[in-house]
Amino acid sequence: SCYLEDGVLIICVAAYKREKEGGGFMTLDIETIRAAISGDYEAMMRILSYYDSYITALSTVAALDEKGTLVRHMAMEIKERIRAKLLAKLMDCDLEGVLNRQQKL
Repeated sequence: SCYLEDGVLIICVAAYKREKEGGGFMTLDIETIRAAISGDYEAMMRILSYYDSYITALSTVAALDEKGTLVRHMAMEIKERIRAKLLAKLMDCDLEGVLNRQQKL
């Protein structure tokens, strides 16, 4: 299993592997990750957009309403915290170190 703390490294590795192997349609490339790590606003927004449905799923909570029916809804506060944490971890990502380790495998 992986934790959000590891998420940015997984993003870096997955993008690099797909780019290197020429695999499939890719909306998140290594240059976007590099730009986001450097603080490029548009690149950061692309990464958040790329993971939006996953973040939304993680932010979905279930509760019982007054009739006892299970109701699901997206908790915006949780979603914003996950987005902020992802961006913070992205800024700490040692992309070149990750790429060097991948090349050695």
